Amino acid sequence: MGEILELGESEFQLEAVIAASTSNVVYRGKGGRGLPVAVKIPKNEEARQRQQWDAYWTERFEHENLTSYVTSGVGRLGRASTHALVSIDAGPNLLQHGPLGLSEAVLMASQIAEALDYVHDEEVVHRKVTPHNIMSVDGKRWQLGNFGVATSITNAQRTAPSTDPYVAPETYQNGATPRSDVYSLALSTWTAIQPENGQELPQTEAHEAVSQVIYYATHEDPTMRPPTAGYFARGLLEEYMAGLERCIQRASRRATDLAAQKY
Repeated sequence: MGEILELGESEFQLEAVIAASTSNVVYRGKGGRGLPVAVKIPKNEEARQRQQWDAYWTERFEHENLTSYVTSGVGRLGRASTHALVSIDAGPNLLQHGPLGLSEAVLMASQIAEALDYVHDEEVVHRKVTPHNIMSVDGKRWQLGNFGVATSITNAQRTAPSTDPYVAPETYQNGATPRSDVYSLALSTWTAIQPENGQELPQTEAHEAVSQVIYYATHEDPTMRPPTAGYFARGLLEEYMAGLERCIQRASRRATDLAAQKY
């Protein structure tokens, strides 16, 4: 593309559109010294207001599994004035990345859970933990972004202004809690392990164990879910390892039986 965004004393070269919706368009670009950035530009007033909150929380938080703030404000793109939020480009989101193996999904959930526990300790609820907002930095590190509808826990009783299927049902009724973010992370993890082309999930002990943890974390009743994101991630890891152990034991017994039949 080659367009230049002038924002404060900085300039950012926009290279390609990486996401677009009715509310925002997000560009991949370069900042000073070749810094890879993601530039979000709102398309309407509602999106602009959300972007102000996104910038507020993103600048405030500092965690390796949260997207990193660079700058925000009103700048110029060509001859037009525009609002923009610039963060370090974290890479493709979970949907763009494609399906994950079980071990990769457990790693992703663990890292995003760490970020959520940090955010919750700061008395904030994200309210939109979705595959669109979980980014792969290098295939081994994951980051959570987009705090446009995040709110303090004391104000989280107000209902969410969207109908995203990944958002916990109580968010639209009585308001969100940290367990609402646990629900969304669990559902995002479920999406991550789904095979391509509509194939069925493999019926292994490990898959069944992980599926059970996700099932309880997406319970309609928030009090039946894990109390924290970290608790969910630990349960996921423990059941995954237990499932693997059962797979190994079954394979070992089968090998022993085959050997006995042979001799």
